[in-house]
Amino acid sequence: MIIAFTFIVHICQLMLLLMMIIIMMRMMMMVVMMMVMTSMMIMMMMMMMMMVMASMMIMMMMMMMMMMMMMMMMMMMMMMMMMVMMMMMIIMLMMMMMMMMMMMMMIMVMVMMIEIDEYDVAHDVDDDVYDCDDDKDDEENDSDDDDDDDEASQITHRASLRHQ
Repeated sequence: MIIAFTFIVHICQLMLLLMMIIIMMRMMMMVVMMMVMTSMMIMMMMMMMMMVMASMMIMMMMMMMMMMMMMMMMMMMMMMMMMVMMMMMIIMLMMMMMMMMMMMMMIMVMVMMIEIDEYDVAHDVDDDVYDCDDDKDDEENDSDDDDDDDEASQITHRASLRHQ
């Protein structure tokens, strides 16, 4: 059982590591793409400057537009991928949180159960004390009041001892 559990944990760790590596790769790719795009943009600008006088200007504009569109598409794709990854991570985190919450709830319930048991015992003792008082009151003996108090105090003392 324990071996299987450790095995599962190791697999989870490996999966997390893989995910992290993939994300890093994605980031690196994005950076590289940015670099390439900027360099291409500069190149295009230079070409445009050189060909300002030529009739090729319109063609260059068209090319630029096309390039820009391509870039935008690429960026959008990247962003989508990143969003998906982020969502996956968030979902995983949520799952972890839920697990933690469940554990906490279980522990809380356990504690509550223990506390309730103690509470019931204490109340039973109190009921006994009151019963004694009632019995004594029924026999209308004013002289026995002191004994009555003594008995009640003894029972309460016993109850407090049991609590400790």
